[in-house]
Amino acid sequence: KLFLPRFTALLLVLCSGIWPHLKLILLNVVYLTPMKSLQRRRRFLHALSTLGKWSLADVLTVCVLIAVVRLDWIIDPEALRYGTMEHLDTIVRLTKQLYSSTDLCTLLLGYGCHKPKNVKHVTSCNACIGLVKEAYGHPSWAKSTGKDILKGCRTSGSGEARLDVIGMRGIYAFGLAVVCSILLSLVVDIVDTRDRRRRQLEERAAMEQAMQEPLLLEDGEPAPPVSTVTTVSHQSSPKSVLPALFTNMAALVVVCIATFSPTMMRVAEGAMPKLMHDLLDVQWLRPYSFRTLMETTGAAGGWDWLLMGTFSLFIVIGPLIRSLLGIFVVYIPSRFRRKVVMGMNFLGAFCAWEVLTIAVVMVDMQIPTI
Repeated sequence: KLFLPRFTALLLVLCSGIWPHLKLILLNVVYLTPMKSLQRRRRFLHALSTLGKWSLADVLTVCVLIAVVRLDWIIDPEALRYGTMEHLDTIVRLTKQLYSSTDLCTLLLGYGCHKPKNVKHVTSCNACIGLVKEAYGHPSWAKSTGKDILKGCRTSGSGEARLDVIGMRGIYAFGLAVVCSILLSLVVDIVDTRDRRRRQLEERAAMEQAMQEPLLLEDGEPAPPVSTVTTVSHQSSPKSVLPALFTNMAALVVVCIATFSPTMMRVAEGAMPKLMHDLLDVQWLRPYSFRTLMETTGAAGGWDWLLMGTFSLFIVIGPLIRSLLGIFVVYIPSRFRRKVVMGMNFLGAFCAWEVLTIAVVMVDMQIPTI
């Protein structure tokens, strides 16, 4: 029983407690420490910016938990009366385990039946306690007298009850800090890439200048010109881009299905959920898509919109834009294609489906405890 909560706590400590700080330390060390291989440093910085999204495990877990625990209950008086009549014997058994006859009458009447203050209270308390004791002591009471009493009752009115889990300042601040940390990693990666290209251009210019200077032989005569090989860049053929095009189209289809079609279902099993469904007409089954998860996360308004924005950025918007760019990059002129591909690589830091999978598993581990 303790393994799953402890394992969930361990995942949260690693993803949201240790990794964010460790990533920032590594980011500073890698950027400030000179490396012999610039390519290796480039890959390391890109890996840090890409893996930064794993800090969101805690935030996405809270987002999924907000959506799953949120409960909309439309109150139907007739359904309540009918459900109470059908399950009155079960209600009596549960009530008997929770309250004594005196405690229950105190709750029902609104004043203390342990020591009534006046004659009116004494009379009401004695009548209530006698009725409750009869219900507690005779199992057949619920199916006979109790059912007849409920048949004579009238029900009216209606309404809507809602259960919300609302985030607090700590999770808002942490979510904002994670997004800023990922942006910082991307900025460092971009700056490092520009510096590397600037150095390459300077080295190339120095080489071209050195090649333009005439070489002299020992006797002072100029050396014969060295033959150079001219490279011609060719445009990608249609056949060579078809696999990438089909792959990105398939990715776009998957993103759209996951965004707008049900991808998971809330299911509440057990005696108490079944009783609440039969007695109160509470609907537990509810399908979710990424879009409905996003909307439910910010349904309470206020600062929860920050959670909704974080969820939509990493689960809906990021994957959607990246898939679209992957399709159109084939038709972009070659001089702009490198920048678009670089943008797609940077957008990979804002695609966190694998982190959402871990968050769903952690919520599934915690729901039985809740």
